[in-house]
Amino acid sequence: MNQRGIIAKAIVLFLLPLFLTLANTQPAYPEDKDLITDAGNYTFNAPPGKNWEVKIEKEEDRVTFSKQPKSYFIRKLPLTTIHVVQNKVLQEKQNLSEEEIADDVRKNEEFGMFIGGPLSGKYILTDCKNDTVTIYDKKIYIMSYKNSGGSGFGKDKVGEFILHIYFPSEFKEKHIFYMIVIGEIHEIAKTKETDFAIVYPIINSLRSKE
Repeated sequence: MNQRGIIAKAIVLFLLPLFLTLANTQPAYPEDKDLITDAGNYTFNAPPGKNWEVKIEKEEDRVTFSKQPKSYFIRKLPLTTIHVVQNKVLQEKQNLSEEEIADDVRKNEEFGMFIGGPLSGKYILTDCKNDTVTIYDKKIYIMSYKNSGGSGFGKDKVGEFILHIYFPSEFKEKHIFYMIVIGEIHEIAKTKETDFAIVYPIINSLRSKE
């Protein structure tokens, strides 16, 4: 099955930008775990910590957070990004189960990166693994993977990412679900610094306005 034939919008995982430039970026978020992000059709708590830059695209139901060290206006690694997207299953596919939708989304994302990375010359996909986890009594479908090589990463950088697919309790009624991607791009000789569990409060706080 084709992902775009199942869901209304698709999140682009193929290459999270190495140095993210956010047009119309809001000021950096202060350190406030309870700060609410209004994405238009849904809300959620902003990620914990300070100095997050945020880009809200209400027309696309998408929010992007980014954070990286700066020194004299020069951005350094690691770069941490969080993408949050609300999605809706198309009417003709609403008979599919949560597991079928999650499997198809992950399969298409993996295939797109496996083909698209080398074809564009920007990266190579490695270490792609599917699993399920329980977060605050919620079943979450995940896909972890790495991007490296090519013009996007070269020989000295690597990106580690996890896609989370969350179906809220009202999924059967509203057919809405969420895709949350957290990633860190860092020097290949170093280990990941970001605790990817910082997306858990985001997932737990997602609320649809519809």
